Amino acid sequence: MKQGTIDLLSSERGTLCLLLVLASTVLVLMGKLTAEQWLTYTQWICVTLVAAKTITGAVETMKSAPAPADPLPTATAVKINPSSSSE
Repeated sequence: MKQGTIDLLSSERGTLCLLLVLASTVLVLMGKLTAEQWLTYTQWICVTLVAAKTITGAVETMKSAPAPADPLPTATAVKINPSSSSE
């Protein structure tokens, strides 16, 4: 097996994806789902898996990114009182 397939099947999400596809295939064989419904269902399963892996990868990347050295200075507000003049 290719390494990508091994990685997919060793993850919880990959195993769940495979089980859901197998379950939907059984439902087609039992006549409970049509082929079009099976196709739509499996597409949603795969899209959800890819989205979850993408979000997980992005979060891991952000966790490992170094923090900025110094935050940018913030501007302070100055209140001007026009009634008090120094004449």
